[in-house]
Amino acid sequence: MKELIHYRATIFVEFAIGYTKDNVDRFPLKEWKCMPLNNGANSQAINPFEIISSSKDFDGAEWKAVNLEKGLVIVFLGQKIDILGQPFVDGHSFVQISKQIFDQVCAGYNVKKIVRFAYSPTYGEKNGDFSDILRHPSYKDSDAENVAVRSVYRVDEDINDKKIKINYLIEISSGVFVDKEKQMPSVIYDVDINTTVVEGLTFDISDMDAFFDKADIFANEFIQQF
Repeated sequence: MKELIHYRATIFVEFAIGYTKDNVDRFPLKEWKCMPLNNGANSQAINPFEIISSSKDFDGAEWKAVNLEKGLVIVFLGQKIDILGQPFVDGHSFVQISKQIFDQVCAGYNVKKIVRFAYSPTYGEKNGDFSDILRHPSYKDSDAENVAVRSVYRVDEDINDKKIKINYLIEISSGVFVDKEKQMPSVIYDVDINTTVVEGLTFDISDMDAFFDKADIFANEFIQQF
């Protein structure tokens, strides 16, 4: 059975929201801790939930806001804004909370147009079997290792009463699932459901909201194919 490991919701906006005093003061969510990213690394290269004690000056660079109680972090990476969720956050709730946060962030920073949006859940399957995925899962009695299979499907979806081209990406790889301090081989499914980048194309806030209203349905239907 596939289990959700972690989640990421993303939007791209038309201008960077950097680490400045004004932007921190305007941050619309209370009881969140705002801080610079450690060593300027991106959200995938660090522990995003780490609380950083830093005297770093406001420099307009990348930053994050953390709420450990909610199990959520918002990462501002130039024009890209990620929301990351810990495993104990319910998947459907995460998508709806992310939509609400994006609405508040867009209002707080006067964002009117969205360049791109995405929902990216990762699933793990304990003791998963690649035999149904690979044509040749073994060779001369030796099982394949470090397996990775990647596919993309481009689908016109009905979102906010219009057809929007959605990319369904999946990368299936061999990995390790940690459960109660026990490691076991597993199959990892990295899913990324996002809009196609088209020069000059932007979306309204209502388009973004409509996408996230359907994002977990898109993901559940997609992952059931594998």
